[in-house]
Amino acid sequence: MDIINLQNLNLYYNYDSRFKTICVCLYFSFPINEKYIPELSILTQMMQKTSASYPTEEEFAYYLKSIYDTSFSITSSRIGKVQCLRVSVSFINPKYIKEDINIVEKAINFLYESLLYPNFSIDNLELEKNILTQFHNNTYNNKTKYASVRFTEEMYKNEVQSINANGTVESVKNVTIESIKEAYTYLINSPCYIFVTGDTPIKPICDELNKYDLSVFRKYELTSELEFIDNYKKDINQVVEIVEEQDINQTIMFIGYRSDIRRNTKYRFAYSFLSAMLGEYFHSTLFQVVREKYNLAYSIGSSTLINKGAIHVFARISKDNIEFAKKLIFEEIEKYQDGDIDDKTFELTKSSRINDILKNGDSPFNPLYDLQEELMGCGKISDEIIINNITNLTKEDIVEVANMLVLDTIYILKGRA
Repeated sequence: MDIINLQNLNLYYNYDSRFKTICVCLYFSFPINEKYIPELSILTQMMQKTSASYPTEEEFAYYLKSIYDTSFSITSSRIGKVQCLRVSVSFINPKYIKEDINIVEKAINFLYESLLYPNFSIDNLELEKNILTQFHNNTYNNKTKYASVRFTEEMYKNEVQSINANGTVESVKNVTIESIKEAYTYLINSPCYIFVTGDTPIKPICDELNKYDLSVFRKYELTSELEFIDNYKKDINQVVEIVEEQDINQTIMFIGYRSDIRRNTKYRFAYSFLSAMLGEYFHSTLFQVVREKYNLAYSIGSSTLINKGAIHVFARISKDNIEFAKKLIFEEIEKYQDGDIDDKTFELTKSSRINDILKNGDSPFNPLYDLQEELMGCGKISDEIIINNITNLTKEDIVEVANMLVLDTIYILKGRA
């Protein structure tokens, strides 16, 4: 990947001949600030639908359609205590266009103007507030989502992880045009870099970008304010178990474990692999034992928060099977800790993980994820490095990380008796 200095910003260029589109994006990173949580959620939706130049959704969408269905998107993600925002424009490679149109110029102009000249319309704000309020209201009706939110609130109480990315119904009500503008200023003044990928020479892209004043953006540097790794350590004196009752048929259970393992430690690959063996595939242990062998779960699985050092187990069961299901989950984890690891599950998980990585490699944004890893201070990474680490994992590695698990929180949402 080439690095080009462009008006004090770093542009990372990834040449890739496999795709017919070119993607240009600005990638912003900033500390999660509870003050701007609902504002940033609403702002990103507003900016994806209108701008000062195209003040209605119809005009905005029509213009993108008119330049060969160019796409403009803003995606948000959380990494540790940092929120990342990717503002990108994807357009067809000019070599496939017969018409006399400078699509590079038009697409980059649209990206720059949409980002720098948003449409702060009160009508649009009220529309997005209503949509987000409805989303919050619907969360209660979606019991799996509701239980996930409640589990996160309880396990990560008073931690950044517990902050809902969409705020609360009350905080959404308090959003104003003034607070949206404050959040926009917070976003636009945060450090960023440019990422370009596609089957294209980089000079035409740089020439177009250099037509604009990029000094309004702050150059990305890894500083102490960007805590991509959440190293908070909780003293766990006893397991917290919360049980809520509602008028539901299926019981939803979340079980949370913590460890000192993070993305920047040597255990990261083994830790993610442990979660995969436990519950990320149909052949995984919890699925085979709790669901298939004992027929106790409608669904069951596990996931990893590697920047937080946590593993979550999720299950939907009947209210009559709660204790037995818990017992089986704990027993299977204890087997891993004791070194009782099934050969077939171990090898199948290796194959599945490697297949997942190879499939993800077909995305034009895959090199961006590798770049993020390096810019977070976690060292160079690539599909080859990840696959090599997975291939070389041993059962002893899995036993070692399994014994670092500490049970923290159990959350149960069950039907009333």
